[in-house]
Amino acid sequence: MEKITLKGILSDCTVTGAMGVTVLSGKVKGELYTNNCDCSGLALPTVPIATPPPGKQSALITTWKFAPGAACDPGQVSSTLTLTPATSTINNPGPWSPGPPFNPTALYGRFNLSGAGVGVTGIFTGGTGGTGSSTTGTTTESVGTIIGTCTTNPAGLKGFSFGQADVSLQ
Repeated sequence: MEKITLKGILSDCTVTGAMGVTVLSGKVKGELYTNNCDCSGLALPTVPIATPPPGKQSALITTWKFAPGAACDPGQVSSTLTLTPATSTINNPGPWSPGPPFNPTALYGRFNLSGAGVGVTGIFTGGTGGTGSSTTGTTTESVGTIIGTCTTNPAGLKGFSFGQADVSLQ
């Protein structure tokens, strides 16, 4: 079993459907579990979420920072995006190129967490428990760097960073 640890900082947050709510920023952290223990698995179109060890879950927890007096539900400051084994996946829609003025051969990894088993608890569930929720991110490391590290480092890829991401809780 492979544990993937994620963490990041959210900015430029937009809230729709909740009048008067202003999110200043957020922090996200979590763990995902897969049965693919091979670094090259990152290139597969989909990687299923596996059953986590006892007491663990595949989930991302976002802690929100609200503008003073603009909280959605007073006292609630987090959302948990949970991915259910066998119905949720890590999707790889293929490399992404930013286009000019970047080098035309510059390709970056893109990943999306979604599927029938996605749910949200806490705030921002969208009234459906988060069944339409997803998280998408683009790596700051190029595909060449990621694959090169996978093939030349005996320990494999230790991690990579998302330079831009979109978290949609609905």
